Order: sequence, then C-alpha cells, then structure tokens
Amino acid sequence: MHVIYPSLGGVDLGVFRLTGPGLGNLLLPWARAIVAARLGALPILWPTWPQLKFGPLLRKERDVRFYSDLFAPPAGYIHGPRKLAYLAALRRAPESELRPSGARRLIVFEGLKDYFKSLLPHRDLVRTELIAMSRPEHARFAELGSRTVAVHVRLGDFTPPASLDMLRGGNHCFRIPIEWYVHVVKQVREQLPDHDVSVFSDGSDDELTPLLSLPKTRRVSTSSALGDMFALSRSSVLIGSASTFSTWASFLGGMPSIWFTGLKPNLGGTEIAVDLDQALPPELSDALSKLE
Repeated sequence: MHVIYPSLGGVDLGVFRLTGPGLGNLLLPWARAIVAARLGALPILWPTWPQLKFGPLLRKERDVRFYSDLFAPPAGYIHGPRKLAYLAALRRAPESELRPSGARRLIVFEGLKDYFKSLLPHRDLVRTELIAMSRPEHARFAELGSRTVAVHVRLGDFTPPASLDMLRGGNHCFRIPIEWYVHVVKQVREQLPDHDVSVFSDGSDDELTPLLSLPKTRRVSTSSALGDMFALSRSSVLIGSASTFSTWASFLGGMPSIWFTGLKPNLGGTEIAVDLDQALPPELSDALSKLE
C-alpha cells in the first residue's frame, strides 16, 4: 500500500521547512493529498506546516507566516518519529503515478497543479478535513455565520502591476488598486444597505484609508491567517483579491463573489468579474436580492 505525503515546498526538513509559499498555496497540495488518501483508504503523513522565512519579518508584515500554531494532527495522520522513518525509507514518486499496484512508494503531492479544478467535486470533504485539523481557536470561525460583505485586500509582498492589463490577463500575486475595492463596495452597499462591510488585509491602515473611510466599513482580524480565511468563508458576499487566499475563502463558503477582471477563479456558483469603474452586472443583483 502506497503512503501519501503532501509536500508543501521550500526545504523540507521533516519537522520544519526553510522558506515556502503562503497559506493558500500550501493548502492546495494538502487538499489533493487528503482527497486521494481518504478516497483510496491510504495512509497519509502529516505535512510539515512550520516554516521559517525572513521576508515577512524584514517587511514587518502583520503575519510572519510561520504557520506553526494553526494545525494539529487529528487521528488518521502519521506524524512524529514514524513520519520521519517513512520519509527516510520509502522511494518517492509524483502524484501522477498513484496506482493501486506496484512496489510501495511515498506518493508526493506538491505544487498548484490544476489549482482548484480537481477539488471541486470534493468541496465538503476538504472543508471537513480542514476544520478537523485546525486548532480550536481558529476552527471556531468556520462555524460563525456572518451577515456581512467581506473584502480581502492582499498587499504585503504583492506589488502594483506595471499595467492593469497584467491583472486582466489573469496574472495573480499583484495588488489590485484600492480604488477598485471602493468602487465595488459602494455598488454592493446600494443593494445591501443593512450589511456591514468587513475588511481583512495584511496592509496598513494608511494604505486602506480610502476603503475604511466608507460608511459602515471596519477592519476585522481574527489574529490568525487561518481564522481570517474561515471568517471570510462565512460572509454573505466576498470581494476577493488576486491571492489564492481569497479563492480558498470562496471555495469553502460558496457565497456570491466579485473579482477583478481576469481573476475569477471559476469555482461554480455566482462569480462576477468587474473592471475598474465598471458597473456590476444584473446577475449579481439577482443573487444579492436574495440576501436582503
């Protein structure tokens, strides 16, 4: 029987990693791995979540992204010395070679691959497994309903694109102009005047001033990236960024969502792509009318 291993990137030393991507990207190989393990009744090794990276520290970001206190291994994961033994003993093979026959191998799931496409049929399984391995202080936000318009503004190490056409062409990991968020929030509030607007961001208050100055708009933080993701997923409407983090919130929550042109993740449901100064289309109005 093969053994499944979600490899999260960076230099994996078994108990922590040197460098690595953000939480949204880390969760993608884990999600594909847990689906394969559960559907195939295969053993799975506990991922190496803790990582050491210096960029967030040097940039004095709100989230240093060490990820050492987000998760704890529930029943069904191999961890500790047994995990290290498997890592040392088994020959590795990529996830594309996961087959029921052949010599026992360590099947390694890594990278973004097909993004969320293969996960869509298993949304409920992934959500259940994610909550199960999350520490209670973070998992509790996955069960709290929220009558709010949630806005995720990713800044941090993201830089402004040389041209907005880069975003329109589907290039992620760039800052969306704050004016776009303001434009979208104003339009949504016209249809949902009783909904508060909650802003989740790794940026500074000064950077968010145009957005936070809007009526009934406030900054919100659960004090952890995972808690913020869960809180975003429980909103009535999501206004997303160019980050995989936003896409995870949409994937977990399935609420109506609004994206900058070119960045719509195509997860099913009501997803709207809107450009700077472009009016929201009628299909979103229909979806929002059901929330009033």
